[in-house]
Amino acid sequence: SMNLRTIPVAVTFWIILAFSHRMIITESRPVSLSLSPWKMRKLRLAPYVLFGALLVWYIPRVSERYRAQQDYLEGDMLRFQQRTAESSFKYREAISHDPYLVEARLYLAANLAHEGRNEEARRNIDTLLMQSPYYPKARFIRAVSLFGMGDTVGAANALTDEMKLETSPQTVYYASYFQGKMNRPDSEYALLRVLLENSVRSGSGEFAKEGIDRLSDLFPLRGTPAECVGLISDTRRTFPADVPILLAAEEFYEHAGLLQEAEAALKQAQAINPGDPEIGNRFVRLRGAQKAAAEGQKHP
Repeated sequence: SMNLRTIPVAVTFWIILAFSHRMIITESRPVSLSLSPWKMRKLRLAPYVLFGALLVWYIPRVSERYRAQQDYLEGDMLRFQQRTAESSFKYREAISHDPYLVEARLYLAANLAHEGRNEEARRNIDTLLMQSPYYPKARFIRAVSLFGMGDTVGAANALTDEMKLETSPQTVYYASYFQGKMNRPDSEYALLRVLLENSVRSGSGEFAKEGIDRLSDLFPLRGTPAECVGLISDTRRTFPADVPILLAAEEFYEHAGLLQEAEAALKQAQAINPGDPEIGNRFVRLRGAQKAAAEGQKHP
């Protein structure tokens, strides 16, 4: 909205702007630079010198990384062959060529923890966590090394931090194990439930047998809650062809006094492995428990 009083102001503004633009465009000064032929030759050589310097800096680093990867892969092959000492040597070589190759440092720490060299394993993991604070499984190995050094509380805390990143069956099972070592049955029970619920949800039976075995020992401390029995049944239905899980479920049922469910789990396992002597021995034991239960009902 422009009235008569603002028109002179606007006209003046545009005149000043146009004059400034004209001055900027029209006022130009030529610049000349005279170079001797010797300086011109130096300028032409400058890109080649820079490229050569780059190669001098880059090639040794590429070579070191290549050797680090080669040693790391050889270490992995030796570890797969269970040649732990040779594998650790290769991982050390890889780290000497590339200190930031965190995979090599992780597996070196795992080897050291497996050999009982827990202090050295912990130092390597601490270095790894400074380089890559959220690297999966690093805190798990740290927990194992701390537990080997007698620090159960530190190991449990390390696994609590690890479970913020991942809840693999191995991590959750060992977390429950450490809680059991600290006489915390409620925390141990909660973690075992997480382990088996994840197994049912994912269809992975890793550590499911161990989880059921531990529940068989744990439930007398907590009674036999209905959700625990239901969880064992869900696990059994999820892995109908896994004999170790079926036998673990049978033992849980038997300890809980659920003899019919125990017999059903044994029959399921026997249908898979008909001639298994362990299953036959369990049937004998179960028949004795059923007979004792029947006599107890007759003579309370």
